[in-house]
Amino acid sequence: MKNIPPAPQQPRCLFILHSTLRAALYAILFEVGRLYIWYNPAYSPTVIGTQGYVTQYINTVVFVGLTYWLLKATYFAIAAGSVAIGLHDPKMWPDIFGFWEDAYTVRRFWG
Repeated sequence: MKNIPPAPQQPRCLFILHSTLRAALYAILFEVGRLYIWYNPAYSPTVIGTQGYVTQYINTVVFVGLTYWLLKATYFAIAAGSVAIGLHDPKMWPDIFGFWEDAYTVRRFWG
C-alpha cells in the first residue's frame, strides 16, 4: 500500500515502554475529556448554543477528541502487550493515524 508511515526502528523494550507511556497519556486525556463533558452544563439539552464561540469550539474538540484518544490508548496498549509477549515485532505497529503534518490535502488526510 502507498503512504504507510515507516515502521518504528526501536528495540523491543524501548518500544514497549514508549507504547505503554503513550497508552497511559491517551487514557488520561480520555478520562479528563470524559470528566469535562460529564461536569460541563453545556451538554444538557437546555443549554446548547447559549455559550460563546470559543467555549463551543473547546466543547467540540473535546467531544471529537474522546474518540481519538480512546482509539489511540487502545491501539498502543494492544501494541505494547503483543510485542511484550512476543506475538509481533515493533515494526508491525506503525502509528495508527500517522502524522497530522502529512494531511495537507483531502486525499492525504484520508490516505
